[in-house]
Amino acid sequence: MSLFKKNNEDNINSAFQTLIIIVMVMSVFITYVWQRVMIVEIGYNIEKLRMERIELNRRNAELLTEVSSLSSLKRIERIAADLGMKRPEKGSVIAVREIKLPQVMIGEIEKVHKLTKSELKGLNKPRS
Repeated sequence: MSLFKKNNEDNINSAFQTLIIIVMVMSVFITYVWQRVMIVEIGYNIEKLRMERIELNRRNAELLTEVSSLSSLKRIERIAADLGMKRPEKGSVIAVREIKLPQVMIGEIEKVHKLTKSELKGLNKPRS
């Protein structure tokens, strides 16, 4: 009887070991297939993004061409003439330039006069 029991235990151990080996082989196989599927999916995504980049570069070139044509001096002069505008007469244009104080100077003014930030901003505005 003990021989029969020992063979039965050996069969159970052998079956269990076989089952563990099968599970391990299946795990390796499933992992391999999953990695291959992910590689293919990532490849499709890369190709899709590459095509999108090409399309965006093409669209950017179109928009740059459009900006160039819309900002051309001849076009602007034609629209201005259609609106009844004319070139200014000589001497009627006065160029006004914004005066900016150097930061060192602003720091010194702030120390001497204890000015607030809003008052300092007023110093940089052009005077009428």
